[in-house]
Amino acid sequence: MTHTDNTICSPILDNGFSWKRVKMLADFYAPTTRKQIIAYSGISFFFTVLLIFLVTINSSNVLWGILAHFVISYMIYWSPLIFTRRDFQLIETTLPVSGNEKVAYYFIYTYVIIPASVLIPTALGVALMYIFPDSRELINNVISLNLPQKLLNIIESANIGLAYLLSLVINTFLMISIALFAVCHFKKSKALMAIIMSLGFSFLSGVITGIIGVIAGIHDLDFESTFSVTLNISTIFTLIIVSIATYYTIRAIKHRQL
Repeated sequence: MTHTDNTICSPILDNGFSWKRVKMLADFYAPTTRKQIIAYSGISFFFTVLLIFLVTINSSNVLWGILAHFVISYMIYWSPLIFTRRDFQLIETTLPVSGNEKVAYYFIYTYVIIPASVLIPTALGVALMYIFPDSRELINNVISLNLPQKLLNIIESANIGLAYLLSLVINTFLMISIALFAVCHFKKSKALMAIIMSLGFSFLSGVITGIIGVIAGIHDLDFESTFSVTLNISTIFTLIIVSIATYYTIRAIKHRQL
């Protein structure tokens, strides 16, 4: 076994990339990942239905949405922790699956399947609540941005726009990519290192954003300009970190040893 091939059956590399072998790896993890997908789907559906119900009763209950967003966000951020069991890696190294095929599986599961297991149940929850007249009115108001005033105040205070939503998506990728890197790179305390590193980079990103905001303020920019400059620079910084983390995650997956 060489440093660049952590599978026992190295001749498979001569056969190119195979989705059948990716599926083989997926089947190996399926008994555990299936539980995670079901749990994520159930929690997302429940929170969606509950939140719409609460806001329908009283618009002030939208504050519970912050808690729901926090819980679901960290579920997604730390989803790679499912791969931290050592016996997984021990058996995985014996499977005739190449490094590129492992990269494909890990990335598809982490960046596609897990987000889908949250977004699809969320959409189903909205569809379910749309059956009820009061909730239907609320959902229609949200779609048309004709929101309750208290909710509008929260959104306006956050200056939510396309750029802001994009930055949220990119920051989500930051947290996931850092956690996945830690899980694949470290041999011991994988879960702990994933949590520490993701929180650490999140804090660092916040500090840099704050510094940029202060510098922009010193130059007497108005609030909207300061917000725009800060958001754009912090987004670029986050993209750079995500790219670096992704590169080293791919290397770690391909080269990791027991």
